[in-house]
Amino acid sequence: MPAPQSAIAMLPLACFLLLSCSPDTTQPSPPSTLDPAGAPASVRAASTTSALPPFDPDNFVTGVDNPLFPLPLGRRLVYRGAEDGELLIDIVDVTRDRKTVLGVQVITVLDRVFKEDALAEKTFDWYAQDRQGNVWYLGEGTKEFEDGRVVTTAG
Repeated sequence: MPAPQSAIAMLPLACFLLLSCSPDTTQPSPPSTLDPAGAPASVRAASTTSALPPFDPDNFVTGVDNPLFPLPLGRRLVYRGAEDGELLIDIVDVTRDRKTVLGVQVITVLDRVFKEDALAEKTFDWYAQDRQGNVWYLGEGTKEFEDGRVVTTAG
């Protein structure tokens, strides 16, 4: 089954957020198809990656105000595009709903994808920000629809 539209739309953002957490951004990573064992020493040295920041539920704040990914209550983002010649509209709303995930109070973002004006996917994404300003994606609850009926909840 193809990946859900909101997951595909969020992939570049997730990659960006993970990379922005790295303390060493001076060395680019080599392409993923490169075999580090056969690469020059300079490339092998550059291929090391930083670990994610340590996860500590007590190190999180109540809101998300990172300037690169602010999530103020009531924010609405609308994306328009096309897939296979069909109009897609993705409406993303920051809700007032809160939830606790792994001991962290998270912000709930409602993401709905419409294909030719019919609801195709409805996802609740959960985000939190640590005291250092890193935004963490802490999961989702998703439903995909066909002809108005839920066909999967796999996210």
